[in-house]
Amino acid sequence: MLKENTPQGPDIIAHFSAHCEAVVALNFDQSGLMLVTADKNGHRFNVFKIHPSILGSSFAAVHHLHTL
Repeated sequence: MLKENTPQGPDIIAHFSAHCEAVVALNFDQSGLMLVTADKNGHRFNVFKIHPSILGSSFAAVHHLHTL
C-alpha cells in the first residue's frame, strides 16, 4: 500500500498479508483507512482498518475486521 512517491522512493504505510490466493480486487473508502480485498476465486473478501503512524510503517497497525 503506497502513500506517495518521494525522490527516495515510495512511502509505505503498512505491509500485511491479506490472502493465500492472488488478490484480484481491492478498494479503499474515501478516507483511505478502510480497505476491502477479494481473492482470485471470489470466495473470500476481507475488510481491514488501517492505522498509519507518523513514525513510519513499522509502527503502523492493520486490523482485520471481517471475512465475508
